[in-house]
Amino acid sequence: EYGGAQLGGYQLQDAAPDVRRGDIVLALDAGLSEPQLERVLQHELIHQYDDARAHLDPQNCWHHACSEVRASRLSGECSWEAERERGNLGVSDFMGQGLRCVERRAQRSVEMNPRCRERPHRYVKDVWEVC
Repeated sequence: EYGGAQLGGYQLQDAAPDVRRGDIVLALDAGLSEPQLERVLQHELIHQYDDARAHLDPQNCWHHACSEVRASRLSGECSWEAERERGNLGVSDFMGQGLRCVERRAQRSVEMNPRCRERPHRYVKDVWEVC
């Protein structure tokens, strides 16, 4: 997410004739820099890997939360530079900034899932240690 807009998505189920399970959809017209686009693509590729490895169930909020934690942590979207670009980095944020970012972004993504929006904090907390 950048400026409130969703920039990419991994399809866990068929969405349209031309968007099938396993597809990655990117908002190429969002005016992202190359590093920003790379982070979005890395995030979605981690979801694709998780699905290929673990066969994610689109109805399972814990599966969704686990993949979001991994993608947020491994994609670089919670790097100092990315957080600074979003305006989420203050002088007192040196310790634990990365983990707070991962938790915040994973919860936000899980909350966008209609099946999971009631308790995104719980789903992320439940999978935090194992994912």
